[in-house]
Amino acid sequence: MNPLKVIIVEDDDFTRFTLVATLKANNFNVVADAPNAGLAISRAIEHRPDVALVDLDLGNGPTGLDLCVVLRKNLPEIGIVFLTSFKDPRLLRNSLSELPSGSIFLVKQETNNPELLSIKIKQAAEQKNRNVDASHGLELEFTDSQIETLKLLAQGLSNSEIA
Repeated sequence: MNPLKVIIVEDDDFTRFTLVATLKANNFNVVADAPNAGLAISRAIEHRPDVALVDLDLGNGPTGLDLCVVLRKNLPEIGIVFLTSFKDPRLLRNSLSELPSGSIFLVKQETNNPELLSIKIKQAAEQKNRNVDASHGLELEFTDSQIETLKLLAQGLSNSEIA
């Protein structure tokens, strides 16, 4: 059986290079890596990976979500693993409903566990376009309104302003 082909899209060079080395050491075929959405699209179309391992927040420009929507249009069979710094990705964006079906989340702190990283990539390759529930395998600790309140607090609004 051929190793899964993976593209890694991460704007932090150190994290991206570490992920490349980790996946290669664990018998994945890293066919490309990219620091931004523009390069990722051209490299993914050229190399046709089985799975995209994508940072949800790619800094300035298109997000990882934007990228994956385009990838799915061009490569409908690609599996997607989103990397996020947040235990609950709704802290970055409220709605998870816009995510490509079959997407899987992995908290970046968990990428130091090669076994878990391998499991998530293999799950994404198996799920691809299958419909999954809106939680995308997450155990969500907060309700949507609690997330919105936390965002408003982080912006410096007072309790009366939030109410």
